[in-house]
Amino acid sequence: MASLTEESASATGNRTLILDLILGLVLLGTAFFGVAASDVHAGFSNIYWAVLTMIFAVGSFAFAWLHRGEGFAPFRTAMILAAHWIGVFISIQVVFYFVSTNNFTDANVGLANGILFALATYLCGVHVQVRLAVVGAALGLATATEALIEENLWILFAIAIGALIVQAAIRPILHRLRSGNAS
Repeated sequence: MASLTEESASATGNRTLILDLILGLVLLGTAFFGVAASDVHAGFSNIYWAVLTMIFAVGSFAFAWLHRGEGFAPFRTAMILAAHWIGVFISIQVVFYFVSTNNFTDANVGLANGILFALATYLCGVHVQVRLAVVGAALGLATATEALIEENLWILFAIAIGALIVQAAIRPILHRLRSGNAS
C-alpha cells in the first residue's frame, strides 16, 4: 500500500505532467499558427511574432518554475530569459527589415521566423529547461517539413502531437536520472 507522501508526490507529478503538456501544446500551436498564417498574410505577422516572443518568454519561465530545483533563483532566471527573448525579438525584427527592403519575400517570413523560434526555443531548453529543447526541436522539424511539402497545417499538428508524446516520455527518464543522482 502506497504511503500518503508517495500518493501526494504522484498526484503532484501528474499535475506537472499535464501542465507540461498544455504549456508545450500552447507554445507549439501558437508558433505553428504564426508560420502558417505568415505564409498566407505576412502583413499582420510582425505584431503577431512580437507578441509570440513575449508568450514564449513567459512560457519558458513557466517551464523553469514548474521544474525548479534547489537553488532556483527566480530573478536571475527571469533576467537570463529576458535577455534571451529580447535577442529573439531583435532577430525577428531583422527578418521584417529584410522584407521591407525586398531582400525577403512575404512568403519567407513564416519559415524564417519559424526556424528562428525553433533555434531560440531549443537553446532555451539547453540552458534553462530541457523540455523546451523538445518544443524547439519539434518546431524546427515542423518548419523544415513545411518548407519541403508546403502543406503545413496537418503536418504541423502531427509533429506537435509527436513532440508532446516525447515530452511525456522523457519525464520518467529525467525522474530516474535525478533519483540516481540524489543517492
